[in-house]
Amino acid sequence: MPYTEEKLRQIWEKARPPPPNWDKSEWRLDAFHALIKWSKFGSQEEYGWEVGRIVPPHRGGGGDMSNLRPMHWLNNGAEHEW
Repeated sequence: MPYTEEKLRQIWEKARPPPPNWDKSEWRLDAFHALIKWSKFGSQEEYGWEVGRIVPPHRGGGGDMSNLRPMHWLNNGAEHEW
């Protein structure tokens, strides 16, 4: 699903702030404290990130904004139990 830049920015803003003195427009931490970089969206590189879902689709999670979050690409593929 393609996302507009506006929607990506809204999702990006949900991530945790980066370490002090880091540029918040370029760096964030995902829900598992992995560093992600804005310019690496969609890449499977060191700081690459994707749009993840809090509740995955196979468990009934939808694509509404409340269910979306930025995730490091490695964390996004992992199954986590809360």
